[in-house]
Amino acid sequence: MKNKEKETTAEQKNVLRSGRLEVLVTIVGRHKADSYLDLIRTYESNMQISVPAFGTAGTAGSDIATMLGIEDNDRTVIFSVIREDQSPDILSEIGKRFRRVREGKGIAFTLPMSSIIGVALFGFLSNGRPGSGGRGTSGTED
Repeated sequence: MKNKEKETTAEQKNVLRSGRLEVLVTIVGRHKADSYLDLIRTYESNMQISVPAFGTAGTAGSDIATMLGIEDNDRTVIFSVIREDQSPDILSEIGKRFRRVREGKGIAFTLPMSSIIGVALFGFLSNGRPGSGGRGTSGTED
């Protein structure tokens, strides 16, 4: 009986989480960026990049900059890779924080990823474990 339990556990560890990945783009005030990075990390995002939004107020049209919430230069753009199934929860929590936090205005949206090359890379980005093959290695249906 114990051997069968060990086999099941080993099999579970080698199975990749199937599903799709998305890029979450979050534009927030520079002084609030660490707080949003921490929040997104709690949803198992293994890859995040934070970029200062220098020069956006002068290069974008004022209407576009206002719509994106980047009318001043004190902004950071955060790019995070998240699982599609967690997208609604993350966007909801970020929206709550935008409304709740003083000077917390910003914008967040997701972009779908159509494919990933490599089982190990998909496993890392989806916070799964690379397996010996199977469906979902590219993040799309076969």
